[in-house]
Amino acid sequence: MAVAPGAGLRDIVGPHRVRSPDGIAFDVDSATPETVVSPGSYQEVADILRHVDANRRAVIPFGGGTAMHLGNIPSKYDIALDLSPLNAIVEYEPADLTVTCEAGMTLAELQDRLAEGGQTLPLGPFADGGSTIGGILAANRIGAYVHHSGKARDVTIGMRVATADGRIARAGGRVVKNVAGYDMSKLHIGALGTLGVIVEATFKVAPLAAAEGRCSLRMPRVEDACEFAAQVQRAGLSVRALEIVVEGDESDVTVDLAGSPRAVERSEVEVSALASRCGAVPSEGQASFPASLSEWALVCRFGVLPTHVPELVEALRNRDPKPRIAVWPTAGLAFAAWDGADEESRLVREVATMVRGGTMVVERCSPETKRQIDVFGDPPASFPLMRAIKQQFDPNGILSPGLFVGKL
Repeated sequence: MAVAPGAGLRDIVGPHRVRSPDGIAFDVDSATPETVVSPGSYQEVADILRHVDANRRAVIPFGGGTAMHLGNIPSKYDIALDLSPLNAIVEYEPADLTVTCEAGMTLAELQDRLAEGGQTLPLGPFADGGSTIGGILAANRIGAYVHHSGKARDVTIGMRVATADGRIARAGGRVVKNVAGYDMSKLHIGALGTLGVIVEATFKVAPLAAAEGRCSLRMPRVEDACEFAAQVQRAGLSVRALEIVVEGDESDVTVDLAGSPRAVERSEVEVSALASRCGAVPSEGQASFPASLSEWALVCRFGVLPTHVPELVEALRNRDPKPRIAVWPTAGLAFAAWDGADEESRLVREVATMVRGGTMVVERCSPETKRQIDVFGDPPASFPLMRAIKQQFDPNGILSPGLFVGKL
């Protein structure tokens, strides 16, 4: 029997935490939910999911809303699960270099708290200060610190997840050396909330850098810039981030340094020497890929072997209309952005053919284009396994339906 929107939810969280959406704040690709519910505890999240599952509704978790452009168009969307009330630090052990926080806490808030203890979570940086911990993990967002610290999965050691049938499951632990059982945390990172709702996460943290530095360079060829990046990586310098922005025939390179004062000073000298040998000249500016990708109509992210980056960039640069390109060469990641591209779906299909032995994900495009493509490309050979996992975790398809690979 159909249940009226919001009925039953008020019994779980109280009437003041259930409301109709106001404007487009909770829209996902022009799809608007009927109801917004804001749980105040993990158990309320679980109870909401049990209620939604029993009534065959569809729910999409919401944090800061900064990454809701990722993924395909939802096939069904009844309830927006607003996790912003879950924004506390659960446990912080500076001596153990670990922190546990609720999923609705923003990364900016967490960094401020960690800074009080002289520590930081080596994720990001992200231009949008509203990114929440749960959203960053669910979307597997990647920042420029990937050069030094890796991706979100590399600093996550545990989490709690609310399942579709209304249980709270724990994965991993709260200590760095945790080898008990399967690391199920990794299954939820990047799953866009299609297997469960992340309500809590535990991370490894790091000391704040005592000193920082920056080198801005310009190189005539992207091949030289990538070779320079490889030499910097082999040199073992105190590099936190390395980015190349390609526009026209020039490549602007920014090298961010962080560490002890002596290490940063030494690294600045060696970076300058390596840059000179690679034909670079100092630049007063710095690589400046758009702070917010929302400024662009079409954004594609590529993952290739680092040795294939120059070939990919050259193919993109010769494509008309020409995109603005940002590269994190040591991680084999590249972003291409177009402003107001015509025939987006055709452009996406053409650009996808340029990727050799790698992947392409459309991070931002119009809803009209999403209706014609899968933003993740053709499903991989492992898709039957992915579908079986989705069936086990969410048999009634209530969790972010349609968003993931193959429109799961």
